Amino acid sequence: MTAFSQTVTDTNYIKLPIPIARQITLDLVDGDRAKVELISTKDLLNLTEQSSSMKDNVIRSYETKVGLYEKQISLYGEKEKTYVLNIKEIESKNKRLKIENKIIKRTGLTALLAISALFIILK
Repeated sequence: MTAFSQTVTDTNYIKLPIPIARQITLDLVDGDRAKVELISTKDLLNLTEQSSSMKDNVIRSYETKVGLYEKQISLYGEKEKTYVLNIKEIESKNKRLKIENKIIKRTGLTALLAISALFIILK
């Protein structure tokens, strides 16, 4: 008669050769390092994107300032042109008034002499 016997085996453990167990351990450690490095890389990427966004905002701000300065320069140029036209108009009016003043002085002197002569004649 043949007898079979059962031996109790623990199914919670498996036996692996030492080189394979070492390789598995190294792979697990490398995997954990890779997870930590991935998290660090994502954090660094977020910081870089924030920095880039802030730099873009600064650049947009300077571009706006440049546009405003160019507009201000243009307005000052127009203001200067207006001043030049006003000065020319005032100079022209001044010349006319000087001429009118000379005419009035001459005619006034002539009229004064005529009135004086008339008074002298009438006396």
